[in-house]
Amino acid sequence: AARGAGRAPGAAATRGAIFGDPDLAAWMKSHSDKFRVVDKDVQGPDGIAPADVKRFLDAASGKAYPQLFIVSDAGKTIYSGNLPTDAAGLLTLLKRYGG
Repeated sequence: AARGAGRAPGAAATRGAIFGDPDLAAWMKSHSDKFRVVDKDVQGPDGIAPADVKRFLDAASGKAYPQLFIVSDAGKTIYSGNLPTDAAGLLTLLKRYGG
């Protein structure tokens, strides 16, 4: 068997599949939805979390990572929770909570 066969894809591969999905890309292009996905190791070149991410990291503290935050045009968090495992799940949340 091939090395790694039968194992679940890693986080980077899963996120790549989610954000590379053509249906999700089409939705994002035609809507003003904004969202942020945070993981425990988000940091800038200086080793510190970027200022625009800090509030999301604080809100995600103690929860499973990665966390998804859907944000209004005014910058208010309108949804937070676990990042769905596929593009269809993310698209469902964006349609429900987004613009």
